[in-house]
Amino acid sequence: MVIKYSYLIQFPFGFKAYRDVPFTFYYEFIYQLKRLTCINIERKCEDCILKDACIYFHLTGKNFAYYPGILVKRDFVEKKNYAPNEKVTLNFYLFPSLLQYEGYLTGFFETKNMIREHLFQILDFKKENLELHDIKTDKIKILNPISEIDCIKEQIVYYNQNYDTSFNDEIEIKPIQIRKIIDQNRYQIQNYRFQFSGEVGTFQVVNWNNILLEIGVGKTNFVGGGVGIENQD
Repeated sequence: MVIKYSYLIQFPFGFKAYRDVPFTFYYEFIYQLKRLTCINIERKCEDCILKDACIYFHLTGKNFAYYPGILVKRDFVEKKNYAPNEKVTLNFYLFPSLLQYEGYLTGFFETKNMIREHLFQILDFKKENLELHDIKTDKIKILNPISEIDCIKEQIVYYNQNYDTSFNDEIEIKPIQIRKIIDQNRYQIQNYRFQFSGEVGTFQVVNWNNILLEIGVGKTNFVGGGVGIENQD
């Protein structure tokens, strides 16, 4: 199971920024999370003696060295400009074992009405439990690029061990008809620098399920990488 938090927001005076809306909100949330939970004056995770008990370190997959337990839905191509009163839905995901920390996410939205100097309003909020079930096909279409496809099994093991999930770690994925796409922009969250790139297309899969299609897989799935759908062909 995964918990989905959906926020319908509106920008009364529009939105125009260097980065798209889902990435911007995720970036600002992570920034606030660290500011609220980190007591290391140097704010460096690697050498911190408190990191094993640190909420930020845990939720961010050891400061993005591995796989964060809180994710946001983001398409490979996202709008950066919104007209006045235009609306957008933001979807965040949290694993159930992290439910005790959901206040950091809901509090982020409850205490803010500005993002990068742009006013926003919350028009609607929904919280939904997405139950895990196997998909009905052995072929899927990946819509957003999978980064580090060879590490997906490692990712599933990490989820099971660190977030108490129950994904089948005998997962398999093999390319059928794929292509590589690259976002030439460079991104950074805290001190983690990355690029959106990887494979999209049709894959043969074993032990795949609906939740992995929704939250994605791969190193950048915390911001939309590796999201897919069941192949209807």
